[in-house]
Amino acid sequence: MSEQENASDPQEDSRMYRNQEIDVSNALLFGKRQAAQALGISLRMVDYLIARGELKTRKVGRRVLLPYESLKQFAATDRKERKRKGYGR
Repeated sequence: MSEQENASDPQEDSRMYRNQEIDVSNALLFGKRQAAQALGISLRMVDYLIARGELKTRKVGRRVLLPYESLKQFAATDRKERKRKGYGR
């Protein structure tokens, strides 16, 4: 086999990673994509919640990680829907 046949396709690895089931029993820190999947929300929503301070983060090198306890606390907390301004409703 040549090196090209041995090397995996980065796009294929990325797709496999996205569809991978999360085992929360052993994880202490989650990447943003894993956190989104665990909470059942979009990656954009995770970024929004981080910016609003509703999800706590840890920075490890260049990675932004979310502690398990932060995700657990967020999931257990009830939230009120915010009314949008300017729609007259």
